[in-house]
Amino acid sequence: MKSITVQYHHTTQSFDLHYRPIWEWAQDLLQNAQLEPYWVWDAQKLYKLVGEDFVRFYDEPWTADRFWEIQVCILSYI
Repeated sequence: MKSITVQYHHTTQSFDLHYRPIWEWAQDLLQNAQLEPYWVWDAQKLYKLVGEDFVRFYDEPWTADRFWEIQVCILSYI
């Protein structure tokens, strides 16, 4: 826990901030065997059939164009 102080309308207000270091939190999540089946490491492009055409859709961060571009960039260095 950390206390932060801010100025607001000529008064000083203090707030208790509860936090967890993000790196430790990420490591804990990655080491949790129960979560292992849910991790997605590769970018995906998803399509669905609408009438006679396939239309791309986005439903998770790893289905976005930027994820795909980063993965292609990384793989080009291997």
